[in-house]
Amino acid sequence: MKQARWTPGPTVLRAALGVTAGAIAVLALSPLPAPSGPEGVDKLQHLAAFAVLAALAEGAYPGRHTRLARWGLLLGYGLLIEASQALLPYRDASWEDLIANAAGVLAYALAAGGLRFWLAGRSGRTAATQARAE
Repeated sequence: MKQARWTPGPTVLRAALGVTAGAIAVLALSPLPAPSGPEGVDKLQHLAAFAVLAALAEGAYPGRHTRLARWGLLLGYGLLIEASQALLPYRDASWEDLIANAAGVLAYALAAGGLRFWLAGRSGRTAATQARAE
């Protein structure tokens, strides 16, 4: 007998999205010094953070018809953080950070789309049929 596999539903993922977005805001706006590391590592952190936010947002608000709205809201959130940092004397706003945020959302979108395409091929469905099923 197969055991049922638990997967988090939209409510759990919405809570995780809120907690993650809140943690990112605290880290981005706090007076704590930025972590040290090699040149450009902070851009990778931005990319990773926004890829995670995009993944959580897709699970929290599923559906093909909400993708552009989710991505737009995430980019707006990144812009709000950068605008807030511009107003703080101990932080600096950066276009490069905003671009890294957008790259994280795009990286997730491409990875998720590729995975959907691959899974559709494995199940014998076309990618268009798979997308309509969502």
